[in-house]
This record gives sequence, structure tokens and C-alpha cells, in this order.
Amino acid sequence: MRYTVGQYLDQWLADRRGLRRSTRKSYGEHIEYYLKPYLGHIDLDQLSIAHLTEMFAAIEADNERISCVAGERRRLPAAARQAWRSGDKAARA
Repeated sequence: MRYTVGQYLDQWLADRRGLRRSTRKSYGEHIEYYLKPYLGHIDLDQLSIAHLTEMFAAIEADNERISCVAGERRRLPAAARQAWRSGDKAARA
């Protein structure tokens, strides 16, 4: 029977007894958001260090992209306020 990393993770979490509700929720979110999208389709017996390295590299790249977008979102309102205060109609647009 083919057993994937995703199936293993689902079973692993189901088997954890005595977890606080918040801990179970946190584990579940990490499994759903990070581990299963990158590793869930891989057969458990085929999982390698290379798969993990690729996953961490992809997560790091996503985090860098998210940080850049967040920085731009913070910069734009400040620039708009400055343009409004200066009366620069072209900059407001």
C-alpha cells in the first residue's frame, strides 16, 4: 500500500493524545500550510533530505516575497500622506 507523507502526518496528528486544543490547532496549521503542500504527495519511504531542503528553500523564498510586499504596503500610505500634505496633485495619483 502506498503511504504518503500527507497521510502519515494526518495519522500522526490524530494519534497525539493529551494535546491542548491550541497546540493541536497549531500543529494542524503547520501540517496544512507548510508540510503537506510541499511534501504531502511524496511516498513516505521516498522522503529524502533533498525534499526537506527544497521545502525550506521554497518557504524562505515565499517569506522574502511576503516581506517585500508588506514593506511596499507600509510605504504607500506614508507616501500618499506626504503627497496630500505637500499639495502635489501628481504625486497623490
